[in-house]
Amino acid sequence: MRSCDADADNERHGSRVSQGRIGESGFHLDDLYLTHADQVALAESNPSNPLIQHRGEPGTHDIPLARSLFTSLRAQTETSIPRYDKSAFNGQGDRTPTPLRVNEPSKRKLQVIILEGWSVGFRALSDSEVAAELEAARSNPDSTLWKNRLEDLLFVNDKLREYDVMTDMLDAFIHLDASETAFVYSWRREQEEALRKARGVENAMTDEQVVKFVDGYYPAYELFTEALRKGVFKGDEGKKGSQLRLIVGRDRRVQEVQQI
Repeated sequence: MRSCDADADNERHGSRVSQGRIGESGFHLDDLYLTHADQVALAESNPSNPLIQHRGEPGTHDIPLARSLFTSLRAQTETSIPRYDKSAFNGQGDRTPTPLRVNEPSKRKLQVIILEGWSVGFRALSDSEVAAELEAARSNPDSTLWKNRLEDLLFVNDKLREYDVMTDMLDAFIHLDASETAFVYSWRREQEEALRKARGVENAMTDEQVVKFVDGYYPAYELFTEALRKGVFKGDEGKKGSQLRLIVGRDRRVQEVQQI
């Protein structure tokens, strides 16, 4: 499952990881973020690339961990699902020391696994396609893409290729797709307003910080969403019809359903 907004559907103190009574479990792509130390190292080694200075974009997740996690889950062996605490390090986030244990000998084996995340299902483009998208964006004042250097976008695009190790293991896909992608700015702002009321202003972003935060990952929407709308399993006849696109409005209500 892929949702519309990075972070906004996932509480700051970690994702909704649970194991149900009928042998299902759900976790969030956010739980696969790099540790705080590794994220800091990534940012410091690429100081001129604003897209990876904080968590969010492809390249800020632990893909070797994802590969071993998915392989273990598919084999129904005892597995530790990591959890991520977004409140750690004053909101910069870090992996928690207490993973969720599943498929333990005394428990029922998982039959259904739900992966949720804003960029789940994105596929990398060719370098020439990225360059063409950037050039086209220069004439669109509402685009954030043109604010970025080609080499920075190519870095993220190249990292996204590694995410196929997860995408290729999906059996079905539900795409919650905003009818206007820019809704994610408002949705993120609403989440931070709720956090301020619940936990105090020190535990939430200001409106200005929200815009800067969303600007950091919005280019990925501009680059990769259109291909996703055409089908994450495109070319795989065995999975034809296995994707649902749920188009939602500003109020998050479903306006249209498409089977792909």
